[in-house]
Amino acid sequence: VYAMDPAGRALFVLAGGSITRYDTASGAAAALPFSAELDRENAWVGQQLHFQIKLYTQVGITAFDMLDLPQFEGFYAQERQRFDTRTQYRTIKGQRYAIRILHEICLFPQRAGVLKIGPARVRLGIEQPNLGAYFGSRPEIMQTRPVKVKVKPVPEPVPAGFSGGVGRYNWQVSADLDTLSTDQALTLTIAVEGNGDAQRFANPVLELPDGLEGFEPKIRQQEAYKSSEQFIH
Repeated sequence: VYAMDPAGRALFVLAGGSITRYDTASGAAAALPFSAELDRENAWVGQQLHFQIKLYTQVGITAFDMLDLPQFEGFYAQERQRFDTRTQYRTIKGQRYAIRILHEICLFPQRAGVLKIGPARVRLGIEQPNLGAYFGSRPEIMQTRPVKVKVKPVPEPVPAGFSGGVGRYNWQVSADLDTLSTDQALTLTIAVEGNGDAQRFANPVLELPDGLEGFEPKIRQQEAYKSSEQFIH
């Protein structure tokens, strides 16, 4: 496993970790920036990226409908079914905005190079305060700009026994017995938890000493959003 620090840098090699915002395509109303955002500009193959689609607004929004999402070509994507939809408020360049997350996905790059995430489109219902209830909103379709991320291959030479995991991992090993007698069985449990690409992670292989016979292991895998941002397997 290539260990990563909380900022997303390899412990032995420097990687970028700044937040990048890509605002709405030109021509959209300044009071309604529609934004596709990644949590970093540079990544390693297999490293987790956090992708959000956000609306920054200074007017009332009565409804929204996500029309098109990017294809995420070159990524393994894990979509969040539940995420924080609460409205937050922030002052940007002297202007106060209400900010809401419309969609959220965790992405894992599958190859090195500059990978492009295409635009997303959404239909908004924009509040019209001087009209009646039936005519109280007008529709507007907005589109994000494409997002690019530079993906680097894992450093060479790849260590012997590399598991394929790129991220932060915790390991726990436990046994149900402290001592054994001849022909007695022991159950060894290895628990691995990390935020790398589950598809690229290889299960650990035990090298048993002479005199011990092992049986085919039972492998159980769970995937979940354990924190507000990270997808854990």
